[in-house]
Amino acid sequence: MIIALSISRIADSIYARSALDATIKGTDIPAALTRDRAEALHRVISDVAAETIATLGPSVLSTDLSDSDIITIDYAISHADAAVACLRTNIETAIVCATLARITAAADLPLAQWYASLARIADTSLPGRIARC
Repeated sequence: MIIALSISRIADSIYARSALDATIKGTDIPAALTRDRAEALHRVISDVAAETIATLGPSVLSTDLSDSDIITIDYAISHADAAVACLRTNIETAIVCATLARITAAADLPLAQWYASLARIADTSLPGRIARC
């Protein structure tokens, strides 16, 4: 099974989540999370994605992060396995939250810790045989 993740789609989720959080908290969006810094954000997303994929376990047969926007992950699992129905979404959520945790760590430690906890929750929702160790 090959899963394709879009860095642009992940970035859009990050922009949306950070805008919502800023609105709820009544604060400004961190400068690092504005669209004029998209290239830097894409680099951080790629780094976090590589770290996330590296810890998914032996069911990952291969991955390709060389494309400018698409990350592919080849899993040794069947499409018929009902447990993988939300796998792509869970991986994306883990990457989004881990990226936000990394970017906000210097400016807002409680928010960074919140995002890190959300990333851990997304990780634990992965099917058991490919969950993080």
